[in-house]
Amino acid sequence: MKNLPRKKRNSKRSRKFNTNWETPIFERLEPRLLLNADIYGVTAGQDSIAPLDAEASIEVDLNAQANAPVEETTGAPIAQSLPYTQDFSSGKPDSAAGWEYFSDTVEGRIQVTAGQRLRMDDTTADNISTLNEAILHIDLTGKTNVTLILDHWSLSDENTPLLDSFSGHYKGDGIALSVDGINWVKVTDLTGNFTEESFALDAIIELAKAATGSDDVSDVRIKFQQYDNYPADTDGREFDNIKETTNTVQSLPYSQDFESGVLPSNAEGWEYYSSTTDGRIQITADGTLRMDDAAGSNNEYTLNEAILHVDLTGKANVILTLDHIWINDEYNAIPENFTGHYKGDGIALSIDGINWVRITNLDGTFTEESFALDAVIELAKAAAGSDNVSDVRIKFQQYDNYPATSDGREFDNIKVISKIAQPIPYTQDFESGLPELKDGWEYYSSTTDGRIQVTADGSLRMDDMAGSTNEYTLNEAILHIDLTGKTNIILILDHTWINDEYNAIPESFTGHYKGDGIALSIDGLNWVRITNLDGSFTAQSFALDSIIELAKSAAGSDDVSDVRIKFQQYDNYPATSDGREFDNIKVTANISQSVPYIQDFESGLPELKDGWEYYSSTTDGRIQVTADKRLRMDTAVNNVYTLNEAILHVDLTGKTNVTLTLDYWDLDDEDTPILDSFTGHYKGDGIALSVDGINWIKITDLAGSFTDQSFALDSIIELAKSAAGSDDVSDVSIKFQQYDNYPASSDGREFDNIKITAT
Repeated sequence: MKNLPRKKRNSKRSRKFNTNWETPIFERLEPRLLLNADIYGVTAGQDSIAPLDAEASIEVDLNAQANAPVEETTGAPIAQSLPYTQDFSSGKPDSAAGWEYFSDTVEGRIQVTAGQRLRMDDTTADNISTLNEAILHIDLTGKTNVTLILDHWSLSDENTPLLDSFSGHYKGDGIALSVDGINWVKVTDLTGNFTEESFALDAIIELAKAATGSDDVSDVRIKFQQYDNYPADTDGREFDNIKETTNTVQSLPYSQDFESGVLPSNAEGWEYYSSTTDGRIQITADGTLRMDDAAGSNNEYTLNEAILHVDLTGKANVILTLDHIWINDEYNAIPENFTGHYKGDGIALSIDGINWVRITNLDGTFTEESFALDAVIELAKAAAGSDNVSDVRIKFQQYDNYPATSDGREFDNIKVISKIAQPIPYTQDFESGLPELKDGWEYYSSTTDGRIQVTADGSLRMDDMAGSTNEYTLNEAILHIDLTGKTNIILILDHTWINDEYNAIPESFTGHYKGDGIALSIDGLNWVRITNLDGSFTAQSFALDSIIELAKSAAGSDDVSDVRIKFQQYDNYPATSDGREFDNIKVTANISQSVPYIQDFESGLPELKDGWEYYSSTTDGRIQVTADKRLRMDTAVNNVYTLNEAILHVDLTGKTNVTLTLDYWDLDDEDTPILDSFTGHYKGDGIALSVDGINWIKITDLAGSFTDQSFALDSIIELAKSAAGSDDVSDVSIKFQQYDNYPASSDGREFDNIKITAT
């Protein structure tokens, strides 16, 4: 019934007062027959009251016929395959084309107009309301990511909502879905006009299957229905351009730059939604995806959504990268999670198309910004109660009430990638600025005062940019590397201390720990310390194999396809009062040299790729090749005790009768013997051997000089294997070390003509 007074409403009301009209039939019946009259239900959605007495007059029977259901019976409808489209250009489709029709009175009318739209209305302007239904049959066997797209016009029709679920016929305006033709689930109510609106059906199909207790989707019904009591254009609804598609989920890596100038289609993994007919989603002349409101003058707000479908099955380290341009749009935040549509500006993710988790709100403009999605995906899985990530939706949305350039947002260069872990050998000198997530790096600061940046000198600096608040900040820069199948892993870097108070990190921890150091993890949760950070150092090397084993044990996994190395700093003031810098970060593997091996230092200081790594316990330590082509170790300044180490890596697999031969010079260095066995670093002068880089066995102390002296290593190797609990000799380390407090020639030692031979 109409809510607003107008001509047809007045004509309805005036009937019982107009003496020129015939007395209504129910007023001419005997009182006993009034019980049998087919009086129309007074409540929307209520079925007609059936006659109770077969003795009703002929006049009553005729009135009942006027309200009798009308079904077109042209044979059983044939379920149509996908993709399906219907524009009604060939007239009203029949059962062979997958359609059936129903009207609950003879006044119901379902026809295709001259404008080639499917119209539903009532033929007679009276008090008899009619329910009209047009039902499309679709075969969805084996289909997923099903989407319904259509145009709809309301011809001043009163809005009568549907129930969320019902059986049989329900008097209302909307679209519903059923897998058995009996139990229906609402897709949407129908109110105002819309064009090319999309409805994701997968979740609704699941509800419909649950309602009927069957998984058979070989004949899914989609019902378009209208309910009112006057002909068009006073009442009625029209439908056109009905499409049933399955969004083609995109594989990774995915990239979309909108350079084609055309909105990417469902077949390309995209769907679109606007909450009003003024909503506009288009590609600009500059090749960007723009969302705005086309009208503005009516001040009606519109929510626009563009949704990308991607398959993330088996994917990890998923990253979204994009450009976003703000066009003076008022900022409306979206919540951390929501269902369906939310009027706001942001990007959200869903694995079921119903439950959404925020990726980010959208405020100012940004370029090539990256968002790590793994944690968001986990939240979305929990919200949906499912682990199925074969059709993950990423929704880009904008909400406002004016066209660009008064309102609106643009998106471009959208990329979704996974496996950001970098291969090795890896090097980063920060000469190109701060590396991004797509480059294998992620960042964390515990407060908004945290600052991680690349300096003008090309170093990675971490500090607290406020200081005045005295709030302490933990900064982290995390590098992802793929170590699958790699051994003998070495990390090398420079570290500069900027007056930062030293806060040690523990040997192992989970999550974030407020301290200064470098740590490693294979799962991003359980961390093992590589080193604490105190004073500065240059080109210092850290053997990682044993640390990786500890990290695998902590995580309960052997997967090293995404190993994280975390560089962290903790303090409360900006540089140069506080802070740390990192540079020339390198990660290498498989540096073990084959035997026989010889090194005469004629080409200078051998590098890690040549099988050598170096360590100094202070920044004053010095390891260099002299003009005489000897390897010299000493301390660069007076009275600073330093342990220097030069470590050679050799592969002794299958070797016996292994011998080390070398020349050695003592530069008045005090003799500090080393222990017969030790772990890690020991402050002394000598040569030691290890098969795991942790447990060391002394080969010899170093006192007086010698030339071409040989040391048999087989028995020492056996002791080292026993200490390490391993027979693996593919990466045996031989360490030459010196410890004292003055530069040459007051202190120091030199080595040359190092040879390893074996049978």
